[in-house]
Amino acid sequence: MTAQAPTTAADIAEYFRRLGQAFDMLDADTLCTRMSGKATSFIALVHVTEHWVVIAVEDFATAPDDGYGPVALRFLVTANHRESIVKFGLDESEEVFVHVELPAEGMSFELFAAAFATLSEVADRLFIPLLQAVVIDERNSA
Repeated sequence: MTAQAPTTAADIAEYFRRLGQAFDMLDADTLCTRMSGKATSFIALVHVTEHWVVIAVEDFATAPDDGYGPVALRFLVTANHRESIVKFGLDESEEVFVHVELPAEGMSFELFAAAFATLSEVADRLFIPLLQAVVIDERNSA
């Protein structure tokens, strides 16, 4: 059994075209698109490396001035446990990101489309509950 060639940014561009999803090429390995949900819309980046295809909403939520409190952090940890392929994290600036990492080898349109749809659904479903957790932390510290 021979290994399939790793997925390229050109492959992802073709997947977006098949989905009818508008996108921009930011560089040779990164595409940018918009996900629209019920509460808000998100800018999603797709970065392709030799081994991984990462679909990410990097600025999912802006950190409060005093950083995230225990309720918001517990919410993020719990979300990571409950969600199957979508994961939350904090970047260096304590901004919340949400992403899916998929192996570049053996990628299919169906797998990419399912992962993109799942990321969009989870981001939309958990955006307001995260904001509510932040407000609870702010009220508890007042």
